[in-house]
Amino acid sequence: MFRRFALILFILIMASINVLAQDSSSNQQGLDDATIEAYNPAGLSRIGVSDGILHTRDYRQVNAAVDVLDAPGGNVLYHREHAEFFVSLLRIVDGWAEINPGEWIPANVLGPAYLSQLNGITLENGIEDLEYPVGWTRSAVTFWSTAPGEEAPITNANAFAPYYFAHIFAEVEVDGVLWYQVGVDQWLPAEEFNILRPIEKPEDIDTRVWVAVDVAEQIVMAYEDEKLVFASLVASGEPWSPTESGFFRVYLQYGHRNMTRGNPNDSWFYFMEDVPFTLYFNGDRALHGAYWHDAFGETQSHGCVNMSLNDAYWLYTWATDYMFSEASGGSEWPMVYVYDTNLPDLGFGMETHD
Repeated sequence: MFRRFALILFILIMASINVLAQDSSSNQQGLDDATIEAYNPAGLSRIGVSDGILHTRDYRQVNAAVDVLDAPGGNVLYHREHAEFFVSLLRIVDGWAEINPGEWIPANVLGPAYLSQLNGITLENGIEDLEYPVGWTRSAVTFWSTAPGEEAPITNANAFAPYYFAHIFAEVEVDGVLWYQVGVDQWLPAEEFNILRPIEKPEDIDTRVWVAVDVAEQIVMAYEDEKLVFASLVASGEPWSPTESGFFRVYLQYGHRNMTRGNPNDSWFYFMEDVPFTLYFNGDRALHGAYWHDAFGETQSHGCVNMSLNDAYWLYTWATDYMFSEASGGSEWPMVYVYDTNLPDLGFGMETHD
């Protein structure tokens, strides 16, 4: 009951931040400076960025069609057309790159991978830690305005880095555009944000630990019963290959696994080596790390739920630690709830997949 009350209270806070904006006596367009400066939720932490996790493999992109040889300058083993082709490099010798034991390509066709700095949040006390709503900007640099409705100058002094995490202290609508107050004299249009929207534990969830994927906001959430313990941005399936909504169960996990689709002559072919921290939950759909793009907070994938490497490592470790713990009896695999509030509710309910 207390958890449900906390969730209702959080929803009421989100609905009332506009009122707070109007009632502030020291700043008619937002929360007062002193309250913002004093706000520091003790139970909220960032998971941080670990170079060790980012570089568990030497990921590289192959930027051209190549013959894969059995030795530097040797015999052709197979041919790869230019496509989404990423490898984990073993070594470079005299201008040749060994991508797997006994497989070599010219080193000059290799480019860098995309090792995102995105890292999520943990909540020691669940949503009780959040007095105000929170969210992230996406992969682009954003520039804040000093007041809602004002054009932001494009300068380093008022730039937020990609994936800026912010508390939303107030909202104001100006000329039909909604603005969020994210700091003292700092405002951004609401369209720049993906908002964390906690949910109650659905009745169809029968595991103590479970994962929610909010497709509309492109946010993943990890729960222990009713308690939200982790959240971050993700990149789910493109409209032509969406991440299916419903209730699912993790059924397979890999620390690293090659992933491919189609054949090399298909326009949509891809081959990704050593995809890290993978939790399969719906056929070939999985939660996993992605090093081939850095565009979280928007749809990007062929149906999987892409995460930054640091976020994927956190979720994978959390889930597998529980899956093989005494608390789960060594057999309880977490459920995954995927939902999209942008889709119309046709009244047919959701399927449950085991």
